[in-house]
Amino acid sequence: MAVAVIRLAALRTAVLAALVPAHGVLAQTALLDPTRPANSAMYATTVAGVEPGPSGAGVLQSVLHVPGRKPRALIDGQWLEQGQLFGDLRVAKVTGNSVILVSAGGGKEATRQEIMLTPGIQKARPVKKTTQRVVETK
Repeated sequence: MAVAVIRLAALRTAVLAALVPAHGVLAQTALLDPTRPANSAMYATTVAGVEPGPSGAGVLQSVLHVPGRKPRALIDGQWLEQGQLFGDLRVAKVTGNSVILVSAGGGKEATRQEIMLTPGIQKARPVKKTTQRVVETK
């Protein structure tokens, strides 16, 4: 009986020792975000690795709409509300899928830039299907 208990303890120790290195490897593996778009190569992966958008205005990573509060946008890892500054640009408007930035100076030479949450994907209204009645005549 005592020999069986010792063998079980040794087996348990061996199994645990075999699992610990595997756990360390799994912990170091980067997990993919399942909520990211399928072609996520065009989007920023980390704040440190963010590449500016085509206009140089940064990358729009998320938009948050909360009832009773101003909409917020996550641009290059920084949460901004309408009216706040992002570098030398001011957040003019936050929509469901884009942010409009204007130069902070304003005036006639003010530049307007729009950065999209999903660049290259355009929203389209669904096409209504029409049903036609077939009337049989005798």
